[in-house]
Amino acid sequence: MQSNAHEEYLSARIMTATPQKLHLILIERAVHQLQFAVEIWDTEDRIADRDTAIGRCIEIMGELLIGIRDSSEPIARQVADVYAFLFRTITEAKFLNDITKLHDALRVLSIERETWRKVCEKFGDRHASHEPYSTSGQGSMELDPFPPDAAPSLRMVSEYPTASGLSLEA
Repeated sequence: MQSNAHEEYLSARIMTATPQKLHLILIERAVHQLQFAVEIWDTEDRIADRDTAIGRCIEIMGELLIGIRDSSEPIARQVADVYAFLFRTITEAKFLNDITKLHDALRVLSIERETWRKVCEKFGDRHASHEPYSTSGQGSMELDPFPPDAAPSLRMVSEYPTASGLSLEA
């Protein structure tokens, strides 16, 4: 029953979010995935989990790039360059087994997250200060709003909503 309530909350959060809030949700999810990958980096029996987290982050960066690829605005080109850098750096971290590259990407993503929080605050998004993940660096995440037992369709939307639209179908 608790899982159903969580799924309803998550669905409502995504379906009622402003475009800038959806962007922030993606950035927060990418930060969460990289924090998790860094946390378990040296744990030999968790290499598959680490690679999955990094892969999800790469997919998120791809979605963010897709969302701005058609814009001719100069600022959009600059943002696309940042996301292309992140995509490349995270991919290299995975294939070169280089945690330093993950730390570099995490620093840039953290700045990007704060930027989008400010955008949300400026445009009146009441959830802009929502902190779904611990950023204390103390090891574990306090809350994962996307638990493993969430319905697959909600996990898909919550992890990979596109800038061009959302679907609740997996």
